[in-house]
Amino acid sequence: MSSDNGAFVDLTSSPYSSPHSAARDGPVTMSTVELAAIDQTEALRELRSDHEVLRGEFLATRGRAEDLDHQLAAAANAASPFVLFSQPKYEVERLDNYRELEACRLRYHDLQLRYREAVSEFQDRISTLEAQLVTASFFGVIVPPDTARRIADLESQLERSQYDLKVERDRQSSLASEHRESATSHKAAQAEVNRLKAAIERKPRRFRTLRDNYERRLKVADNTIATHSAELDRLQDQVSTLDRDLLQVSPTCPRCDQAKAERIATQDRVSAARDTIARLEKRINQIEKYQKSRQDLEFALAALQQERGGLVVQRDELLGQLRELFMEVTDLRAERDQAEERLSSIASLLPSTLGHKRARSQSDFRPSLLASPRSLDRLQVPSRPEVREAGIISSVHWPSRSYFSICSIDRQGWPRGASSSPAVSDVGAHSDGGESSSGKSSSTRVFDSDVVGSDSGSPELRRAKDPFGMPLGLYRTLS
Repeated sequence: MSSDNGAFVDLTSSPYSSPHSAARDGPVTMSTVELAAIDQTEALRELRSDHEVLRGEFLATRGRAEDLDHQLAAAANAASPFVLFSQPKYEVERLDNYRELEACRLRYHDLQLRYREAVSEFQDRISTLEAQLVTASFFGVIVPPDTARRIADLESQLERSQYDLKVERDRQSSLASEHRESATSHKAAQAEVNRLKAAIERKPRRFRTLRDNYERRLKVADNTIATHSAELDRLQDQVSTLDRDLLQVSPTCPRCDQAKAERIATQDRVSAARDTIARLEKRINQIEKYQKSRQDLEFALAALQQERGGLVVQRDELLGQLRELFMEVTDLRAERDQAEERLSSIASLLPSTLGHKRARSQSDFRPSLLASPRSLDRLQVPSRPEVREAGIISSVHWPSRSYFSICSIDRQGWPRGASSSPAVSDVGAHSDGGESSSGKSSSTRVFDSDVVGSDSGSPELRRAKDPFGMPLGLYRTLS
């Protein structure tokens, strides 16, 4: 403002009189040189420039105050979720904001004082210029035409400047009202800050109390507390970078949407995989059931095989008994052959007539003693393949009145001649399917040498007859 003082000069003769005293003291002397030195246009230009500068500073200060209010409100809203995790950092930020707010308030107060001083100074200069013009016109000083035109221009500029001054005063009043409103909002913000500070002061005490309680009760949780401390430090770092990350979040929104879509797709794939796993588990349970049933069947098969082994052992025992019986039959047949030889020798010694009589008596006695082929044919005899596959059961009555049960005779087990012994082989070939135990009833058949001879038709069987003309075979003695 010292540069502005050189542009305005005192038009009174007394160097110590003020502009207001010069306007009140009455007539004063003026010189045309001093009037010519007045540059009202330059003064108004400087006045307007200073006013614009002050107005810009005032608006900047008010904007800064509003920004601080918004920051305080945002910090108050954002502080509640993080107050337990970021209490020290929050207190430091609040303290910094408070100091910055106090500095802004002081600066705003200084700017307001400077603005008021400049306005009062400009008003004093304008009133001084008006008094000088009135004094010059009152004394009737002869002014050159150029100076008169310049004075007229200055008067018009003065009127415009007065109008501008009025406008500026109105603006000043509006700014003052805005300043009062901002002061009110600042007071409210300050009250909110005080309330938040009190809450923050209470919360650390409460936090310390809870921490002491937890330290007393949970002494074994040192590792967890260390982990929480690390998490607290990380959250403090996050809180310190929230303002910087806010501007970087907006470009990542499309990527977040894409990641969300991918996550939904992944969840769908996971659900499908879970369904597949459930189906596979059901299938595995079924397979386990099948395996269990298979094991049961294998156990049953092993039991059946064991029973089959026992039956095979029994069959071997029965075959052994059958061989013994056939050995006895062979011995008996040998005895019978010897008896027939003795009988034939005796018959050869007897006369021929006696032989014919005995032959007739034997032929008459033959139907009553021996089983005829027709009577044998009337018996239920199974077919030849059945005889070969399953065997035949016959009940033979020998002269010694012994009964033999011949089981499972082989298809080639009958004697081919009188002098030959029966060939006994392993009979009853078993099959894995269990066809030997099918439950078919075997028919009883009495085999005679005639029947066997009729089946075979060999010459040896035709010649194998006893001296009485009967074929050699199995005799059936009537009891």
